[in-house]
Amino acid sequence: MSEALLLPPHDAWTLADLDRVPDDGCRYEIFDGSLLVSPPPSVRHQAVAQVLSRLLEAAAGANVRVLQAAGIATSGQDEALKYVIPDVLVVSAQAVRDAAQALDPRDVLAVIEIVSPSTVTRDQVLKRAVYAGLGIGSYWLVGTTGQGSITVLELDAAAGLYREVLVAVGSHTVRVARPFAVEVSPSALVS
Repeated sequence: MSEALLLPPHDAWTLADLDRVPDDGCRYEIFDGSLLVSPPPSVRHQAVAQVLSRLLEAAAGANVRVLQAAGIATSGQDEALKYVIPDVLVVSAQAVRDAAQALDPRDVLAVIEIVSPSTVTRDQVLKRAVYAGLGIGSYWLVGTTGQGSITVLELDAAAGLYREVLVAVGSHTVRVARPFAVEVSPSALVS
């Protein structure tokens, strides 16, 4: 049996259009009105996201929530809609209570992408630009190959882009200050 080709009913994809995509485990994101489909994350990818989420939850304050694969959306009124799904994100607890279909980027404190060979360009180029454009203060890239790696980027709001503030590889434990203080070792995430 073949699947029907998903075409937008108009010029650009909207959040409402996502209601008609199949529930097949794939990630459906919208970049400037175009649909981007990613295969389901691998078992290793999911395991790293889970370990990292638990670590962040243990360090987070009462007014902060750590979520996996929750959507963030722009309004799409002033520009074409962006709807992105980071692997892990840190958001205010109030925003989780208020959210309907997607989170407002203004409520997101940090986004984290688990980088795999198939997503490296998307995570390091496309999503980096999108998250910076959304004004999200902290962006982490977590590498899963070898002993693992973590690259922490912080938004330079005046320049509208991320600056690399920390890189850790293997068993080197580092202290990250934003979105809150937490110690992390890349090898602990991937072992």
